[in-house]
Amino acid sequence: MSSHSQFVSLFNFVFLCHPSITDLDERVLLMYININRQAVVPPPTRETVTALFRNADTDRSNLLDRDQFRHIMLVIYSRATARVILAKISKVVLAPLLALQTVRMASCSGCWWEEHVVSRVPEKWGFLLDSNVWRTALTVLFVITLSNVVVGAATVVLDGLCGVDKKKEEVDVKTIRA
Repeated sequence: MSSHSQFVSLFNFVFLCHPSITDLDERVLLMYININRQAVVPPPTRETVTALFRNADTDRSNLLDRDQFRHIMLVIYSRATARVILAKISKVVLAPLLALQTVRMASCSGCWWEEHVVSRVPEKWGFLLDSNVWRTALTVLFVITLSNVVVGAATVVLDGLCGVDKKKEEVDVKTIRA
């Protein structure tokens, strides 16, 4: 089930009953299970979901109507979507470019690498000097690691912009509303 169909399922859930904070927290985690199939994205903390719930529950009924639920899900879904897009870009564009540039820098003539390493590699291991082998190995390494670094950095930056204070584990409601 895609994250879009999960969102539709969550939205249809609101038509059947008005979710409480516990229902919302469970549904958000279910949505993030599906989102994490695309990229590793940390879900919002329970405190963040609770703060969003309290902010959206304007009538203080401890239940959400359709518009209140839609507001929360748009905030949470946009938070995840930005991170998934950054992870995909880092895997498809940034990792191969970084690997290519790293191999180019290492294979320059007259550089330290050629002088000290290449000249000492035995002939039977000569295939390790092939730039295509290194470009492939580095691309795989960067695809595996770089997206996690990019998503982590995005989490720090975007949570800072959204007013999430990790030390206090609370959300600045005025910043989220904007």
